[in-house]
Amino acid sequence: MTNSGNDPYEVGYGKPPRRTQFVTGRSGNPKGRPRGRKSIRSILLDSLGAKTKLMVDGKPRTMTRLEVFIMQLDRQAMNGDLKAIRERLRLQQIFAAAREEETASAEERQRDLEAVRRKLLAKLCRTDLPPHPAAGTEEARRALITGMQGMK
Repeated sequence: MTNSGNDPYEVGYGKPPRRTQFVTGRSGNPKGRPRGRKSIRSILLDSLGAKTKLMVDGKPRTMTRLEVFIMQLDRQAMNGDLKAIRERLRLQQIFAAAREEETASAEERQRDLEAVRRKLLAKLCRTDLPPHPAAGTEEARRALITGMQGMK
């Protein structure tokens, strides 16, 4: 079976008629690429971040599930549950270590910024700045540079 016209193209298995091969406006992959699965970490974070309503001291409050879990852990620890006490202390140590790392990285960033500021200032001191129309004198240039050295 051949296609209409003088085209030598043969229609058959795996060879559809040319007029139906590629329809304008229709995707070759209508369902699209399948979405990836969520990781266990993202599922857990979504679950712990979900809001829930509960009564605290006779008043309705909206809290995340993580806040509720920690509040329950604290109550159990206050009632003398040794497992809850151990778990609460372990969590506190983990977050204290994380806070120390965060503080250390902030200090490191501050040191890096200070080093960049010093390099820029040294470069400004070495190069001749074009005279500013309002300044006009070398004394004004020096005052500008010393004023920048006082900035932090």
